[in-house]
Amino acid sequence: MSETPKYLESDESCVLRAQKDESNAYQVLYNRYKHRIYRYIWLRIENKEDARDITARTLNKAFAKLSKIKEPQYFRQWLFKIAINEIRMYHRSRATRIVTTSVEDMPEHELSDNPNVSTITNSVVWTLSQLNQQEQDIINYRLIQKKEIDEIAKLTGKKIDAIKYILKKARKNFIEIYKNKYKLGPEKKEGDRNEKE
Repeated sequence: MSETPKYLESDESCVLRAQKDESNAYQVLYNRYKHRIYRYIWLRIENKEDARDITARTLNKAFAKLSKIKEPQYFRQWLFKIAINEIRMYHRSRATRIVTTSVEDMPEHELSDNPNVSTITNSVVWTLSQLNQQEQDIINYRLIQKKEIDEIAKLTGKKIDAIKYILKKARKNFIEIYKNKYKLGPEKKEGDRNEKE
């Protein structure tokens, strides 16, 4: 394996040269980050094939927009932001897998008010998007990836009790937001809450 030329040792110099269409600079950036990005993504979805696809999309998007980077010294941070967005899109696209689980605490008669499966799925996706990122992540680990509480604690660096609390709070928030948005359950009293559309 050939060594990276000194003038391409920094991300900033690589980006600047890549913006001038120097193919060698593109290759250096690709080789430098392809495994880092893949590992970062794989640890968050644990599916090798999907991780490879998301890695490819992340790098393709990054290189397609490389000319628009105004602060090339922050290329790494910018690249990982793209990866994070791709991961979020991936989880949202798989949200149909958690429709039943996500609404398991809702009375059956409330769900029967809206028998269209597609509508329910869309409503679940929207409701999940209203939770904060921490709650979304915990729900993803628990309900989509079917991880045990202790596994989630290790992945997030949080204590088991904290994971249980966040999960309980996330479920409560999910149900409250879902009911308020889609007018399920008892009617809200005026002044109880200002709903943010």
